[in-house]
This record gives sequence, C-alpha cells and structure tokens, in this order.
Amino acid sequence: MTINAAKNPVEKDRLLTLAQIQFRAGAEVFAAIAQQTKPTDLKIDLTRKSSQAFLKAGDQQKAIDLLNAIAQSNELSEGSRGDIWLVIGEARQSTGDKVGARESFKNALKSPGPATPRVRLQMARLDMAEGKAAAVASAITTLELNLDPEWLKDKDTHSQSLFLLAEAHYLKHDWRKAETRLIEALTNYPDYAKAVEARHKLARCYWYQAAGVAKAIEQGRQQLATVAPAQKAAVEQALGVHQKSYDGFLRKTVEAFDIVDTTLARNLTAGKLSPEEGVLMRNAAFAAAECFFFLGEYDESIRRYQALANRYKGQAEQLIALSQVWQLYTNLLKDATNGQKSLEQMRQAFVAMPEESFTGVTKNHNRKFWQDWFRQIDEIMPAGTR
Repeated sequence: MTINAAKNPVEKDRLLTLAQIQFRAGAEVFAAIAQQTKPTDLKIDLTRKSSQAFLKAGDQQKAIDLLNAIAQSNELSEGSRGDIWLVIGEARQSTGDKVGARESFKNALKSPGPATPRVRLQMARLDMAEGKAAAVASAITTLELNLDPEWLKDKDTHSQSLFLLAEAHYLKHDWRKAETRLIEALTNYPDYAKAVEARHKLARCYWYQAAGVAKAIEQGRQQLATVAPAQKAAVEQALGVHQKSYDGFLRKTVEAFDIVDTTLARNLTAGKLSPEEGVLMRNAAFAAAECFFFLGEYDESIRRYQALANRYKGQAEQLIALSQVWQLYTNLLKDATNGQKSLEQMRQAFVAMPEESFTGVTKNHNRKFWQDWFRQIDEIMPAGTR
C-alpha cells in the first residue's frame, strides 16, 4: 500500500528528516573539501554550497559560521564579499534574527556588486515588516535605487522591487503613486506570482481616489448653496470637472476588479482557487457591482448582484447580494413589484440555508443578523410594499 506523504503527517516528517540528514552529509563533504582547497574562488564556492546545504538541513548557525569565516577573508573580492554578506543576512533572517540580518545587509552594501539589488530588496522588506511610517519611507527610498537602469539585468529582483514599491506607497495611502507603480509593474510583469493581488490593490487605488473626489463634490454642493450669484457658474463648472473625474475613477475601479474576478473565476472552474483567492474574487465582484450603484447605473448594478446571488447560492453572500437588489428596486427605482419578488427570493433562500452556511466571519455571515434584518423589514414596511 502506497503512503501519500502529503496526507500523512508522520510519513511527511520522516521524509523531511531523511532529507535533512542527506543535506547535512552533503554539507560536511563540501566543507571538508573547501578546507583542503587553496584557490580562493573555488574555496568560496564550495563553502557557499556547504552553507546552503546546512541551511536546508536546518542548521542555520553552522551555515552562518561558515559564511562568516569567508566574509572575514582578506583574499575575498569586494563584489564577492557583498554576495556572502547577503547570504549571511538571509540565513540570519531565516532564524528570526532581524537585527543580525540588517547588520549583514548593511555590510553587503559596503561592497557593491551583482548582489546589491537583492540586498536592497531584503533591506526594504525588513523596513516594510516594521510597518512604521519612517520605515516605509526608508523602504521606498531603498527600492527606488533598484529601478536605476544599471540594475535592470536581474529581472526577478526588479519585478519584486516594483511590486513592493507599489505596496509601500499603498501603505502610505499615496494612491496616485501606488497606482503609477502598480500599472508599471503589471505592464512589465503580467505573469508575476501575485499579479492578481496587485490588480486588486490597483482597483482599490482607483476606489480611494474616487472617494477623495466625492468629498470635493460634496464640498462644492455645499458651497453652491451659499455662493454669490456671480460665482455660481465657476462653482458649477468645478463640480462638473469633479463629477467627470469621479465617474472616471469608478469605471477604472470596475475594469480592474473585473479582471480580478474573471481571472480567479477561471481558477475556480479549474479547481485551483485558493481560500485567499476566493476572498479576493468575492470582494472584487461585489465592489464592482457597488461601483455601478454609485455611478447611478442601477440596472447594471442589479444585474451584477443577481449574478452574484446565483454564484453564491446557498451561502450568506446570496443574501447579501439579494438585499442589495431589494434596496435598489425598493428605495431607488421605486419598483415595489420587483422589490417584493427579491424579498421573497431572500426569504426562501434563507429558510433553505443550513447552519454551516453562516460562517460568522463577518456580522453578515451570522443567521441572527438576517433574522433581525427580516424582522426590521416587517416592522417598517406594510405588507404588500416590502
């Protein structure tokens, strides 16, 4: 009988232990040969291989000790020294020693060479992990150095630098700069591993910029109510410009979210959708439908929410989508007939849903929330108008 190691934790641990033993054996061989080798470049290469094998064997300290010995060598070229310090920093980082890793990366930057872009990327990651405003700003400064044409040969590091730079601007809520970097990154690296997640962030950048313009529109409307007649035309003109900008951002939001939804829907059909991707797909589809609500295109919003109700049939999302359909028909389109139909559809769906449909991940995913929701509708709306 064949044991599936991926589904058998005991067998999986046994195989991992065997692999570590093999890596350690290889590491000891490389280390022994390196000690007896005189040519510097070969010795460095053998020691590096030995340290990498020790890392895979789970002995980070042995790997770090070997690399430290090389880094202190007077025969080491400056470019190679930077490479060694990078590996030391990554090894220390793998043990959770962030302070030691940062010091190693700083040492690597003192010896510029081919490894320099990767060193900067790792330094930026450490800064980003802190999450503080000053650290994020430092990460941005560091990552921008990797965009210099001099360092574009390392495509892998360049792509990661671009996406991380966009994320840094996103964390700072600098939506315009985040948008610019995300577009640049997605244009140059459309097959990047986290391209869908980046596209989702791009949509959010447009969304937040639309929210900023919405505030300007509201201020303009308030100003219009009190402004002198001679200035009214100028305020109305400014409002028109803001409205056009607002609509434009929302349509860009929809376009980006639709790409996320379509891409992940293919993964769903192929049975390759991860739980994290499932969340992104759901958020993207619901947000796109909401954009048409704010654009005043209620028919399209209803069409999308109804499609979502079908996609998530038997889940709390079905009720969320149908409640939006009910609201659009009842409160905005004043269509009592279709409003009543959507409400009845909700009641039938709710009654048929098993308890496991209500995961509790948000308040909308609790059975009691919907029980209270239906009760409130029954209290505030007379029969026949719901």
